Amino acid sequence: MPNNDNHKNKDEISKDHVAILLEGLKSDFKIFGESLAAVREKGEATFEEVGHLREDVNVLKTDVAELKTDVSVLKTDMQTVKEELHLIRNELKEKVSREEFVFLETRVTQLERLARR
Repeated sequence: MPNNDNHKNKDEISKDHVAILLEGLKSDFKIFGESLAAVREKGEATFEEVGHLREDVNVLKTDVAELKTDVSVLKTDMQTVKEELHLIRNELKEKVSREEFVFLETRVTQLERLARR
């Protein structure tokens, strides 16, 4: 009978050992499942953020396109202003300065006085 007792102990140890291993695996799978759920939540949140960032990038692209158009218009306008300024400067070169005007006015006044005498 001692041999039967020994065999019985081995079976009980094996069953207990298996039960402990299974309980450990069950616990590990539970922890793994919880971690996987957290990773999924983070992945979904990241996916949402990427969607928002894409929308923002599209808005920025539209804004940049509008700015390029505005800058192009401003360049054209500035070229027109430069051309007009060049014409105005040339016209001003043909005019007398304030100092020259005063001198000429004085001279005309003197000539008018002489002519009246």
